[in-house]
Amino acid sequence: CRSFGPARWGPRFSAGVYICAEGDTFNISGPAGCGKTRIAADLMIAAGHPGRQGIALGGLLRFPKDQAGKIKIAVIDGENCPTRLNSLLSRLMQAEGLNSDLEFSIRYIRPEEVRLHNPSQWEQASRDLALALAHDQRQLVIGDTLGRIWAPDDINSSAWVQRGFSPFRSACQKYGITCVMLTHTKRQDKSRNKPSGPIGTSFQEGQADAQVVVSRTKSGNRHGIVLTLVKSRRAYWIQQGATVTTLFTKSYGYEPQGDWEKQWPHECPDYDSEEFLPDPSTRELVLDHLKDAGEDGISRKEIEDQLNLSERTARDNLKSLAESGLAEKLGSGPNTTWRFKGCS
Repeated sequence: CRSFGPARWGPRFSAGVYICAEGDTFNISGPAGCGKTRIAADLMIAAGHPGRQGIALGGLLRFPKDQAGKIKIAVIDGENCPTRLNSLLSRLMQAEGLNSDLEFSIRYIRPEEVRLHNPSQWEQASRDLALALAHDQRQLVIGDTLGRIWAPDDINSSAWVQRGFSPFRSACQKYGITCVMLTHTKRQDKSRNKPSGPIGTSFQEGQADAQVVVSRTKSGNRHGIVLTLVKSRRAYWIQQGATVTTLFTKSYGYEPQGDWEKQWPHECPDYDSEEFLPDPSTRELVLDHLKDAGEDGISRKEIEDQLNLSERTARDNLKSLAESGLAEKLGSGPNTTWRFKGCS
């Protein structure tokens, strides 16, 4: 299995600012019927059909033109309805005058066929699925919907996040697979006319690299959606809660409204330019040290000294990495070391 290279081709703003890059997990949340699947279909066409030239959501997101039409797509179909999505893709492409070759390059995966519905196999099955996707060179994965893929009793359960979703996300990041995961939230509070917000913090803050909450809207006789950007690790300067309204067009497309380039940053400094790189978190620093240590690993005391951490901070971060499947403990007593689990 091979990596697909550095994080460069993922969905991005046209000025070169990424909301979600290769290997990232992009979460789209919203109540049932708000248009999440339609957004996913639009992203699939932008990535997989050369006729769209990489443009998605009316210009809100873009794939580089030289990759458009070459990105292979997979759908983890928790809804068990590939016919519905194929029909939606066909209608969208027909309305735009595009041929329908895209739908034949999509691979549909049923969660139960790859053991994702079995909690006792979550961790291994999640890694195996990411590896299979990498072997098949699938670079964009749509998950519809998150709660029906792993089918946890509680989508905010730390056990599911650590043993199911986290191993899958980590493996996809390793192999350069971008995931767009759809999730349900409660129905919109009509009295306040605001989205009900994202799902719990275990998933949102711990695993999603970018998250958008979707709600329906209407302007005159036209319907559309409001996109609220909750977080983006790639565009960290965006104010939480930034929104943009986009109305549906007759061709099933999207037409962003108002001064959307300021509300949904369009021309911002490149995330990857050195002066705008954010300070890495303590957890990421510990993980980097484990990777640098190689097969022999590194002791907790060495990590404390090199990163100027307290014993408790180092211990807690190593435990967190171990629970996420990214680190493992070697030996016992004074000879105990830790290493990156990818070394084994």
